[in-house]
Amino acid sequence: KLNSEVEQRLEELNNELTELSSSLNGAVKDLFNKLNSARKGIDEYLPGLANEIDSRINDLIERIRSYMARLNGLELENIKESLPTILETINSEVNNMVELMNTLRNIEDRIKEYVELTSVLKNASIIVGKSIPEMGLDDFVNDLFPLIRHGSPNLLNNYLNELVRIIELRRKELSNTLGNVNALIDRYAKITAWLRKRANNKLVSKLLGDKVPEIPSPSPTFDNAKYISDAIRSVDAVIDGISKELEIPRDLLIKISSLGPNVGIDEVAIARELGMDISTVNKYLESMWRAGLIDRRYVT
Repeated sequence: KLNSEVEQRLEELNNELTELSSSLNGAVKDLFNKLNSARKGIDEYLPGLANEIDSRINDLIERIRSYMARLNGLELENIKESLPTILETINSEVNNMVELMNTLRNIEDRIKEYVELTSVLKNASIIVGKSIPEMGLDDFVNDLFPLIRHGSPNLLNNYLNELVRIIELRRKELSNTLGNVNALIDRYAKITAWLRKRANNKLVSKLLGDKVPEIPSPSPTFDNAKYISDAIRSVDAVIDGISKELEIPRDLLIKISSLGPNVGIDEVAIARELGMDISTVNKYLESMWRAGLIDRRYVT
């Protein structure tokens, strides 16, 4: 009878140990799956961070193994007593790492947004001759290295918030630049239309050569900005040639030609805008009329 009771008790203890072991392994497996899911693809855009991320994860895995090793050799009651604390510690550390990974993923998404905005801004700025400072991917990697090494999601969240602020400033800068660029393109499109109307004029024909420059429509990303810039320079060369030949101020020529063809010229408004006397403006308009660049009284 005693042997039977002992065997039954040993079987119960063995079942409890098996159940505890299964519970522990299942909980750890779930946490590892959670960690792997958070890690997946996180460094595709910033591959320079891969080693540091993996180092952090490997350190965590080693700590989890050490926590579980503490159970070896303990009595069943001690195991049952220690297990909740160990699971809570493991769960806390894994969740902290998952939060860090998720924040890092959000940072990568914002970096992509920054790079895309900056690419369009740089392209568009070629047209207005403006240089754009920017952060490269290596700069972001260098920023993030110490933050990942520190392991604090709060530090990464602060970086994310600052990045969001910088992106908003860049978005506003892009909006302002696109406004200026589109206005410039529109102005030069009207100038080319005016030149086309006057293409048979002796002076204009000589300056144009084979054909009137065309101002290309900008692509969505302004990757054809150089062609637009080159076309604008070609138009400027013609305007500069007319200005030099007729001794008419370039600003006045730009103002009149950018009205486009077949538009009435308000000499009073032009004089006021350019800070010139009306009589002086009329003198230049007379010169343009005599040269066949505008029609009488006075139409572009």
